[in-house]
Amino acid sequence: MRDGKYRSLGESPRSFYYRPIAQDWFDAQAMIVRTRGDRHQALATIRGLVQELDNDLAIGSLMTVEEATASALMLPRAGAALFGLFGMVGLLLAAIGIYAVVSFLVSQRTHEIGIRMAMGAHQWSILGLVAGEGLALIAVGVAVGLTLSFLSTSALSAMLYGISATDLVTFGGVSVFLIAVGLLASIVPAYRASRLDPLVALRRD
Repeated sequence: MRDGKYRSLGESPRSFYYRPIAQDWFDAQAMIVRTRGDRHQALATIRGLVQELDNDLAIGSLMTVEEATASALMLPRAGAALFGLFGMVGLLLAAIGIYAVVSFLVSQRTHEIGIRMAMGAHQWSILGLVAGEGLALIAVGVAVGLTLSFLSTSALSAMLYGISATDLVTFGGVSVFLIAVGLLASIVPAYRASRLDPLVALRRD
């Protein structure tokens, strides 16, 4: 008793049992062979072995699993490419938006940074303070985004093949990328402000 998919690749695996050919003979039979090495050589070897067993046995088609599933995966792959393009555009827009918003918020604190520097605050302490606050803000946004994403994965699971809807590499990579963008957006304007003369920074609105 083994689980298998027989109607479509998107269906959930179901339990099937297998009977010997002698008990359930049918003119067209399919055989699956696990091979190693070059696939063309393996197919030629399989064809030769079949002909050695019975030279009159007709071989309807001989192909790899990738070739057999290519037509069934054509539409899912096209949809995955389209959704992937939309995802990359969305990720780029999110990165630009995060950088613009966080950078603007930090630049608005130039007067505050000038006061801290006038009171003797060190440049690295200012950078650490601003980066820490920016990181906390980004962490909250990433946590909310991950929660909503995990809740919506059930609708995508039927459209995916060979990958989980909750792929940790994808979620982790996107999260790290957005956090890095947020840190960069926090540190760059803070670094510029920390290098200003305190009197100049204090005069800014």
